[in-house]
Amino acid sequence: MSDPSVITQGPRASKSSGERALADIAYGIIHVSDDNDPTKGAAQVASYFHSATASGSAHFVCDNENTVQCLPLEVVPWGAPPLNPSGVHIEQSGSENIPRAKWLTTYDGQFTRVAWLMAHLSAQLKIPLVWLQKDDLLRLGVSPGQGKGGWTTHAAVTDAWRKSDHRDPGPGYPIELLMPRAQTFLAAMVPPKA
Repeated sequence: MSDPSVITQGPRASKSSGERALADIAYGIIHVSDDNDPTKGAAQVASYFHSATASGSAHFVCDNENTVQCLPLEVVPWGAPPLNPSGVHIEQSGSENIPRAKWLTTYDGQFTRVAWLMAHLSAQLKIPLVWLQKDDLLRLGVSPGQGKGGWTTHAAVTDAWRKSDHRDPGPGYPIELLMPRAQTFLAAMVPPKA
């Protein structure tokens, strides 16, 4: 696997909803595309996001070997309403229907990339490195403010506000393994407080 900290600038996604201040970002949202190529999916999804026929967008797309940035962080994507203005969105190659065993083998490099990106964005944008479910999201609201949100999935956003029908990353996705990896990366990025 290549260095997870390398981010390639891809073609700009065609769908967005204007700009925002970085201080407006309180959430990170994890997505899974309907592209099953673990080594070329990031470029393929980035190209789709760039096309006129795209129905959504994300800031980043990851596969086992690549992380592609599709939108600047200051741009509001079409990712998971109503958290588009207050979220940074990470899309991954895969499908909602991939079984757990395949995520843990075929797509393991992607987990490392996504975990590094989560840690990096948490440090940069002050997004707490905690998982949020439906009830947490409803309690915090759409725009809780910088440093008061956390990380969630498109499915949890759907469950909370019913603004889409997306269920990604799907029931086989081993989400409980992602946060410990991200926390390990964050610990190496941020020196301990004295």
